[in-house]
Amino acid sequence: MINNKEKLDMLSIKELDGESFSIPDYQRGYRWTYKEVNKLLNDLLEFFSKETCGFYCLQPLVIYKNEKEKKWEVVDGQQRLTTVYLIINQLKKDKNNYN
Repeated sequence: MINNKEKLDMLSIKELDGESFSIPDYQRGYRWTYKEVNKLLNDLLEFFSKETCGFYCLQPLVIYKNEKEKKWEVVDGQQRLTTVYLIINQLKKDKNNYN
């Protein structure tokens, strides 16, 4: 049963831009290798190469807002979230280098 303080929302990555995240100690360290990152990049490339108006939906990330610390705590999806962060961060750096 979900109490009235819990709610599920679908958020875009853009909506989380600038937010702070924390990875609890019980989460394993970052373990993705070239294989997993390459698979995600190929999946993104395939999606965005199609002429579609839809949106790309990453497997669910389970996060909750820790109001006391004003951060999002990552419950599930740390590998995906970290990888997306690294990709976006690199794209921002590349964009700044070309401007």
